[in-house]
Amino acid sequence: MVLNKIFDEGNFKRSLIVVVITLFLDFLFHFYFTSPMESFTYFAAKALVVFVVAQLMFSKPLTFFNILKYDLIFVLMFGVYYRLTEVFSGLYLLAVVPDISIGSFIVTSQTPLFSGLVWGLAHGGFYFVGIWLSNKLGGRL
Repeated sequence: MVLNKIFDEGNFKRSLIVVVITLFLDFLFHFYFTSPMESFTYFAAKALVVFVVAQLMFSKPLTFFNILKYDLIFVLMFGVYYRLTEVFSGLYLLAVVPDISIGSFIVTSQTPLFSGLVWGLAHGGFYFVGIWLSNKLGGRL
């Protein structure tokens, strides 16, 4: 039964590892490369989304395709979070996307497709690293 796998203690611990790693990498990314810094609410919402998606993913066979599929689900769900934040705040589309500045490489909301691609790759990458490390550490917990 899927619920037994979702609430499995090993999956719970592995999901927490994914949350910690994803948030740590995301915090560093925002601290050093974006302006303005994200809010506590952003990181709390991200922790919840990461945990839920990881729990669902760990309830399935862990294949490379499934990892990529759930990585994409995570990125899309957080994209929805951003858009809902704008709608409920009465802001225009892409208003809450911070600028990314890495040396002379700058991405702004003025280039929405490119910005979305960079954000998706960065945040999806953080989640992917979290999954990879949780699998490496998972057997030792």
